[in-house]
Amino acid sequence: MLTVGGGDFESGFDVMLNGTAERVTGHKLLCSLAEDYVAKYGEDWRFTVHEGTFRHTGDGVAEVYRIGAETAYGFGRGIASHTRWRW
Repeated sequence: MLTVGGGDFESGFDVMLNGTAERVTGHKLLCSLAEDYVAKYGEDWRFTVHEGTFRHTGDGVAEVYRIGAETAYGFGRGIASHTRWRW
């Protein structure tokens, strides 16, 4: 399960994905994802790809996963709401 959302308790929207996580190790795909991070977030998010992982300045190493989401849940804040998507 993966949960994302903001830190403000009174506003925003939280999303939870429920499914199977699978590690991504393909060099070509990881290189493409690394370039996508730079395009979206800038040079501070530049990764190199080495032995199936992202590498960052210093000793930073990160494994990359994709989630085959089966169900997603959305939770609104402020005026409480809840919804579910399944596919």
